[in-house]
Amino acid sequence: MRLGLSRVEVTVMATGTIARLLIDKGFGFIRDEGGVEHFFHRSAVRDSVFELLREGQRVDFQPEESTKGPRAGNVRLLEGQFSRLIKTASDASYSSGTTRR
Repeated sequence: MRLGLSRVEVTVMATGTIARLLIDKGFGFIRDEGGVEHFFHRSAVRDSVFELLREGQRVDFQPEESTKGPRAGNVRLLEGQFSRLIKTASDASYSSGTTRR
């Protein structure tokens, strides 16, 4: 009798802070809790919120290695950060005189 064994993949996630962000160029750097900076491209950001990211925000990410050094994949805002983004964006639109309809 053979037992069916399946391969389990474990994804390691890390937590960090957006250290530098170049929205016009489409990339930035996340500083992990150990102080290492990881490059990330806009395509690595989940939930299509790249344009809403700001320096200093806390994120989860998947640490990866590339030929150019540490890289971050699967980047997402930590719980509660997204709701603050929406409030900040709506406050900014009201203060500038524009409203959403």
